[in-house]
Amino acid sequence: MRLGHAVQLYAQHPFNEDGLEEAMKLYQEAIDRVDVTRIHVEPLWGMCRALGYTHHIQQAEQLALESLEIAKKAGDEWISILIQLSLGAGEVLTGNYEAAQQYLTTSETLSIKVGDPFALSAAWMWLALRAWQQGYQNTAFGYLEKMLPIVQEHGYEFLLTRESLMGLKDREMIYPLLLAASENNIDQPFIAKLLKARGLEPEAYHPGYTLWVQTFGGFKVWRGDQPVDPEEWKREKPGYCSSFWWVTAINGCTAIRSSRCSGPTRRWKMPITT
Repeated sequence: MRLGHAVQLYAQHPFNEDGLEEAMKLYQEAIDRVDVTRIHVEPLWGMCRALGYTHHIQQAEQLALESLEIAKKAGDEWISILIQLSLGAGEVLTGNYEAAQQYLTTSETLSIKVGDPFALSAAWMWLALRAWQQGYQNTAFGYLEKMLPIVQEHGYEFLLTRESLMGLKDREMIYPLLLAASENNIDQPFIAKLLKARGLEPEAYHPGYTLWVQTFGGFKVWRGDQPVDPEEWKREKPGYCSSFWWVTAINGCTAIRSSRCSGPTRRWKMPITT
C-alpha cells in the first residue's frame, strides 16, 4: 500500500504511462490481502488521489464516495480529510472549480475540527490555487496569508517547493501566485526566501509549469502534463532546430540551469523562467 504512495510521487512525469497502472495494482493488492473493510480505506484513498491527479476525475469521485462511506462508519475523520483534500486537488487540476471548492472547504472544516495544521495548510494552498486559476487574486492572497504563518511555524515549506501526496503535482505551478503575492507585499521576507531558493527575482515571469523534454525514442515536449502538439511548431524547420538545441544543450554544448535527468531514457525536466 505504502509502495503505491511512493510510486505516485516517483511517477509524476507525463512520459511515465505505467506509473498510474503500477500504483493502482499495488493498492488493489493491499485490499485483496486483508479482508477487513475499514483497512481498505487507505488504499482506496491512494487510488482516489492517483486517479484525480491524472485527470481520471469521474473514477476518482466514485472511489471517494466508497472510501468516505467506510471512513464514516469507522469514525475516521482524519482519512476523510485526506480523501476530500485529494479529490479537491484533482478537481483543481482538472479545472472543475465548483466541485473543488466543495471538497476543499469540507477538508478545511474537518482539519480545523481535528486540529491538523498540515492538512489545513494543504487545503488552504489548494483553495488559493483554485482562486488564482479562476482569476480571484484577492481571494487567493487571503488563503496565502492564512497559510504562510502555519507553514513557517511547523516547517511545511516543502508543501510549496516540491511534490507531495497532499500537495503539488508539479512544483512549478505555485510560483506565479507567489510572485504576484510578493509584488503585493504579502509576507515578503518568507516569499522572497522561497523565490530566491528557486532562483527567481521578484520581478521575474514564470508560466507555472515544468517543461518536460524527451530526446531519445522520438522528440516530445510537455507543458506540465500537457503534450505540445507538433503542429504548434507551425513549420518543420523550427521543430528540427528546437530538437537539435535540446540534444546539444543536454549533452553539454550549452549550460542549462536546473535541468535534471530523470533516468537512462534521457527525459529531461526543465523549469522555465525568463
